[in-house]
Amino acid sequence: TRRLLIFMIPQLKQRSTQRVAELFGEAEQRSARELRRAAETAARAQRFDEAIVLRVRALARSLGERGIVMLPPGATVQAFARRAAVPFPEFTAQLDAAANAFDDVRYLRGTGSETAYALVRDLDAALAGTHPGTLPELAGSGVFDTPARTQAPIEHAGAGR
Repeated sequence: TRRLLIFMIPQLKQRSTQRVAELFGEAEQRSARELRRAAETAARAQRFDEAIVLRVRALARSLGERGIVMLPPGATVQAFARRAAVPFPEFTAQLDAAANAFDDVRYLRGTGSETAYALVRDLDAALAGTHPGTLPELAGSGVFDTPARTQAPIEHAGAGR
C-alpha cells in the first residue's frame, strides 16, 4: 500500500518592518533614536523650534516602537498626548505641555525655547525608562488595572562575592 504524507507548512504573515510613514501630519521614517539624535543636534545649534518638533516625534515614535501608544494616520499631537496619558497618567500634565509646545512652534508660529525643549527632552527620557501602568487595549479588563511596580534587579546566587 502506498502512504501519502502531506506536510503542511504554516503560512507566516509577514510583519512590516517599515514604520508608519506619518507623524503629526508629516512623512517620517526615522526611528525614535534617529529622531532624538536629530533633535539634540538642532538644540545644540539653538534651533529650538526644530528640536521640539523632532523630540515630540521621537517620543511618539518611541511609544509606538514599544507597542504602548499606536497612532492612526492623521492623529494630532493633542490626540497622542491624550492616548499616552492612559498608560502614563502621572505624566498627563507634561504630555499636555509637550503637545502644546509642539503646536506652538509647528502651527501657531511661536518661538521655541531651551526651557520648552528641556521639558520635552526630560519627558521623553522619563517615559523611555518607565513601564506603563495600564495598557490602553486592556484597560478595564482587570489584567493591567493596577499601577506598574518597579522591580528590583534579580540577584543571582554567588553574585558580588
